[in-house]
Amino acid sequence: MDSPQSTQPVSQPPPSTPEGVEAEVSVKEAESRSCVGCLFTGGLGCLGFGFGAVLGAIILAPALLSGLGTRMAEGFANAALSGSGSFDFEEIGLAWTRPQDVSQIRILDAEGNEVLVGEGTMPSLLTMLGFGDEEWRYEFRVTSGSIDFDLEGVSNLTKALELQNGEHLGLDFSILAQVPSAGVLSLRVENVTLTREGEKLGAVQSAEFRYVHDPDETDQYFARFAFGSPEAVLGPDQDVSVHLAPGVFVAQGTCAQDDQDLHFHFLAQEVPFTLLDAFPGGAGLRGALGERGDVDVTLDGKWKGSRIWQGGVEGEKGDLNGRVRLDAEGPDLQRVVAEVDLPTAIVDLLVALPWSLEGALGSRVSLRLLGDVVTSDQRRRLERAHISFLSPLQERSVQVLWEGDAVRSVVGATSHLELGLDDPLCEDVLSFLLPWLEVVEKVEGSDPVRLAVGEFILPVSGSELPASAEITIDLGQVSYRLHPLLSEGILRAGVGRGVYEDDLEPFKLSVHLGRVVYEEILLLLDEEECVLRGAMDLDTQELSLDVELPASFLPLEGSEAVGEMAMTAVVRGRWSKPQLSYTSEVFEVWRAQLDLLRGVFDEDRAP
Repeated sequence: MDSPQSTQPVSQPPPSTPEGVEAEVSVKEAESRSCVGCLFTGGLGCLGFGFGAVLGAIILAPALLSGLGTRMAEGFANAALSGSGSFDFEEIGLAWTRPQDVSQIRILDAEGNEVLVGEGTMPSLLTMLGFGDEEWRYEFRVTSGSIDFDLEGVSNLTKALELQNGEHLGLDFSILAQVPSAGVLSLRVENVTLTREGEKLGAVQSAEFRYVHDPDETDQYFARFAFGSPEAVLGPDQDVSVHLAPGVFVAQGTCAQDDQDLHFHFLAQEVPFTLLDAFPGGAGLRGALGERGDVDVTLDGKWKGSRIWQGGVEGEKGDLNGRVRLDAEGPDLQRVVAEVDLPTAIVDLLVALPWSLEGALGSRVSLRLLGDVVTSDQRRRLERAHISFLSPLQERSVQVLWEGDAVRSVVGATSHLELGLDDPLCEDVLSFLLPWLEVVEKVEGSDPVRLAVGEFILPVSGSELPASAEITIDLGQVSYRLHPLLSEGILRAGVGRGVYEDDLEPFKLSVHLGRVVYEEILLLLDEEECVLRGAMDLDTQELSLDVELPASFLPLEGSEAVGEMAMTAVVRGRWSKPQLSYTSEVFEVWRAQLDLLRGVFDEDRAP
């Protein structure tokens, strides 16, 4: 019997492939993998090249764009100014990681004249943008300049830095105090002349200001100035450190960041007071203090709160010392409380009086002041104040109210002064208000001259407001006469010109719009009453008086025969060269009197 056959399948051999076809497939697969790799690695290369190009451009941008950046910075700075001045930058060396140099900075006035020229160094761009915590440093140096003040004390530098909004470019240290990293701001000044209306006041030979900020410590300030005469300006190659005479000013202080506490000490030795001429009335301060002197003042308080100045200035001729407190009452208002001892000549600078207060109050005065300081148009001025002047030597006091452009009397208060006839103030008052009356002497043992000033308004120096006052002058028992220049013009020879002694009634005067008005002045001339009423112009001393006196006193032919009939004469012109005239009514009286005189003379001539 035959064996059964197996049912398992028989494996088939793989199909045969020609050798050339197999090689072609392998090449195509390799080519496919190679293109993908090239695409991937090539993209990375392009990206790397692009990133490198951008990074290189960023790194090199400051160097490449310094010229453009300089012009942009200059344009940005000048766009903020009002047009009264401008900046001119030669070149700013922009850099990301190293300090940036400014090769030359010029501040120009409106006409393009140089005010200050200097150079500086600023932190890197990364530091200025706030990246990193390394110390920042701003260093500037003024190499030359000329600062000129006008008659109001405003300098060409202040005008050049005026902004579009009317404010002036400045540096707010409270902003720097909030910077989280430490830093230093320094300014050095050399060879800057100071002038007023073109007249030289002095020269800053060397000056240094430095502000040191440390977030963990108290901020520090330091300033030092060396002044010289106008001829002592140093050249660029001279060593300023050995040329500190004739004056040095040093200020050093601290400011705490947390509560903005201030403490400064200002010390100056042999500072020339010619620098005060830059301010209105500065020459008068020199007259009171001298040509040079020392300053020792401390300042305590807060940047935006109360500030207390305490110390003094000691000059060759005089000194002032005291304490001034400023309390912030608002953004544009400060309350000031002052207690200062100073020369009276300084007070005379502030109040436009025709005579000096030194005669009434002595050479020195204690000033007590409570008032408001108002800031308007970037100017600070005392707007309102209650002021008391006390004379320690003569035990006199005067109270006034300061309002705007005028000093006024306190409502209901009358200032009383007792003066000797030889007192400079008494001499000034009488020669100014009563120049046509000659007071010869006081009777021995009689009361002093009494001056009472009621309501008054006096313009502050520089103000155009008119002065007015109600004044009573009590000469008391005194010897007097009409001034010879007046009596020669209104009295006939030999009449009413002697010195007469009398207890005169008080004279009541009022001053307004430059004229003094005499309410009624009663005098005795040769035992006869003489009454004067009228006014006088204080500038020209032009009189307008109605004088009642006996007809026999008048310089007319035959007047001595008229008797003591009262007449009214009109006096016009300067008191030292008066013109006498009469009203029509007076002429009629005189005509009748002349007829009477003719009859008398005819009877005397009758046989």
